[in-house]
Amino acid sequence: MTPISRWIPVLLIVILLTSAGCNLSSDIIDNPTPSPTQPSPIVEHPTNQPPTATPLPPTPTTIKPTNVPVCTPRADWPIYIVATGDTLGRIAVRTGTSAAALTQANCLTNANLISVGQALRVPRQPTPPTAVPPSVIPTAVTQQLGSISVTPYITADAGNFAINGGTTVTISWSGGPADVVRTDFFQRTFNGTITLISSDTNASDGLSTTWLAPVNFQGTLTASATRSDGSTITPIFTPTVYVNDPSSANNAIALSTYLRFESQTYFVQANIAVGLLWLAAPISAARVDFTFSPADRTAQPYLLGSDTNMADGATANMTLAPGDLGIVSAEAFRSDGTRITFASAITVNGSVESGG
Repeated sequence: MTPISRWIPVLLIVILLTSAGCNLSSDIIDNPTPSPTQPSPIVEHPTNQPPTATPLPPTPTTIKPTNVPVCTPRADWPIYIVATGDTLGRIAVRTGTSAAALTQANCLTNANLISVGQALRVPRQPTPPTAVPPSVIPTAVTQQLGSISVTPYITADAGNFAINGGTTVTISWSGGPADVVRTDFFQRTFNGTITLISSDTNASDGLSTTWLAPVNFQGTLTASATRSDGSTITPIFTPTVYVNDPSSANNAIALSTYLRFESQTYFVQANIAVGLLWLAAPISAARVDFTFSPADRTAQPYLLGSDTNMADGATANMTLAPGDLGIVSAEAFRSDGTRITFASAITVNGSVESGG
């Protein structure tokens, strides 16, 4: 056997193996191994379940508005412009009404909240306050001593004094300072107007002055004393005074009946009811009180009666015991309790004499 003949079988085997490998590769490429099949998700449909309801939009709730009372400011009153230092109470005093009436007339929600420049309706325009020279206005008060008293007077009640107009009144500073070089006495109206009455430069004989009570004055009496070092002293208590008009018959208290009038005194039948009438009682008053003050000033004054209807004047009844002697007075008050004015008081005497 030739050498070539020996290699022929080997070559045939190599060729066969190569052919088989190619076919195997071709099958692998043409028919790759399939990937495992993923199961399809199973959607369960529950039975006997109601379909899901579609939510409805919420029904709007209708809120009925609360009926708020409509308030209209009074158009029949003049307008006042609030100034620095004003309060509703001070404006009420100066315009002859009450803070409650101003609150209602101006539809105010808070009587304590008024501002400078605000327009308010008032029953009448107040009198502008008169300026006091700076030289007589106390500047730095360093001490308070004593009290101011007045005499004579018609009636007195809790620091309030009724005085007849045109009467010369003595104003005294009891318990006041002695080491002062000057004492000024003032009258101050409810609207803040301050007027110098007089000055006293001699403290050695006491601190006092005289004052001709002006008709219809309403306010306080006060004073200020100055030491040599410039410090000032003021009284602890100052009286409030109401000055009547004695010439006004309507402002005096009238009696329905009396026995006689003698020495400025009405003699009335004892133990018999007598009617009292104050014809000129202010129509704006919410209440008028009639009071009897015993002449000996030892027994306490007592209330005779009250009237809350001023349409026909203020009235009350009085019954005196035999020998009762004293003064009948009448006071008008606003709804907030502040005093408006006094009537001209009268002196009465319970008598057992016959009216024959």
